[in-house]
Amino acid sequence: MGELSLIEKLRELIGPPGAGTIIGLGDDAAIIEPPAGLTVFTCDAFVEDVHFSREYASLEDIGWKCMVANLSDVAAMGGFPAHAVVSVAVGPSLSEDDVLELYRGLLHASSEFGAEIVGGDVVTSTSGLMVSVALLGVADPERVVTRRGAGYSLRENW
Repeated sequence: MGELSLIEKLRELIGPPGAGTIIGLGDDAAIIEPPAGLTVFTCDAFVEDVHFSREYASLEDIGWKCMVANLSDVAAMGGFPAHAVVSVAVGPSLSEDDVLELYRGLLHASSEFGAEIVGGDVVTSTSGLMVSVALLGVADPERVVTRRGAGYSLRENW
């Protein structure tokens, strides 16, 4: 599979940059205008046969799972998702169509909950599939929820 061809297909699948995205998918890095409020930042990595199995889930379902894990982290802190980058290590058994199916799941979850995929990386793996999602969100300083509880004041403890 050719990297430039795959990037172009991912750009078509994801669509044009949304509000607040100056440069999205396809460049060396995304450039976004940060939303107002506190930035909530999370990331999770998922490894085939550790965190998911293609024997039991479609690639679209796997993409969904990888994105919603990050979306739920931002929501758990009282934030709202904004921008995501996705890195994928593609094993030898996966085709370009397989990667696009994975991204359909990532995109379905991200767009349903208001996040935009603005970039990432696709590399070759000598073994199975690995997916890593990093997600930026925004939170009102008065509404952040931590493991200490909703009553914990960020302002008083900065």
